[in-house]
Amino acid sequence: MINEIIRRFGSQVELARQLGVTQAAVAQWVADEKVPPYRAIQIERITDGQFKAVDIIGDDRDE
Repeated sequence: MINEIIRRFGSQVELARQLGVTQAAVAQWVADEKVPPYRAIQIERITDGQFKAVDIIGDDRDE
């Protein structure tokens, strides 16, 4: 899902700018395939719900 979000913003740099984090932080989320919960909530807000925090975070119970 993080790659879809990055495509929506155009780049890791732009997503990072919108969230007030470094591009390196976004790159780490891509590498880990995991977005911190607070950032997922921010993404939901700045995309007007296009991406839901619950979907971004996922459900670890299946692992």
